[in-house]
Parts: sequence; C-alpha cells; structure tokens
Amino acid sequence: MDSMNAAELLQDAGHGAGMTPRDILGEIGTPWCIFVIGNLDGGPMRFTELKRTIDGISQRMLAVSLRALEREGLVVRTVDAGKPVKVTYALTDHGKSFAGPAKALIDWATEHTKFSGTTGEAQASPPG
Repeated sequence: MDSMNAAELLQDAGHGAGMTPRDILGEIGTPWCIFVIGNLDGGPMRFTELKRTIDGISQRMLAVSLRALEREGLVVRTVDAGKPVKVTYALTDHGKSFAGPAKALIDWATEHTKFSGTTGEAQASPPG
C-alpha cells in the first residue's frame, strides 16, 4: 500500500476535494469520530453495540459522528431489510487506513491519563 496521508486518501476517493488536511481533520478528527473508527476496526457493528462500547457518548453524538464519517467515505452504513430491520456500520478501505492512527491516538491518550492540571506535567509516582 502506498504511504498516502489521510487527506490524500480521501481526495483520491473523491472525498474532501478542495479541502485542506485541516478541514478534513476538523470533520473526522473529533474525539468521538476517533473512537468510532477505533471500535469499527474490529468489524461491522450495530448502532447500539457502538454506543455500548464507547463510554460516555450520547445517542445524538454517535449519530452525528457516524454521519460525518459516512459523508467523508470512511464508514459505510448497510441496511438489511429483513424483519427486524438490521443496520450495521463498517469501515471502508479508506476508513481502515485511518484505523491504525486512530487506535494509536486512543492508546496514547489512555497511557497519558496520568497527566493532570494545566502544566501538562505527569504526576510523580512514588519510587519503587
């Protein structure tokens, strides 16, 4: 796979034409979108599954995030018209290309939850 950045991948797919990387990341770089992409990397999920796996996300914010990711070509929504209707969300190839960086950012943030205050300095751990 070529080493294209996210903006180039989206523009190559016909998404984000005429947009700068800052514009694109403004759409898909929200914390909730990052979590959605990270969770969908494991495979297709239903809306309620996603909501359950993303701590603290509201139903409205999940819907807004999924629509933004669909609009940018990173997520595809599939409707199975059976009874009951089943809607699943999955990453497109372009979404999969962004999953690694998204998960790395989530991992980094998780590791650095020790940071507190406004100084950005890590809390001292007792020697041991």
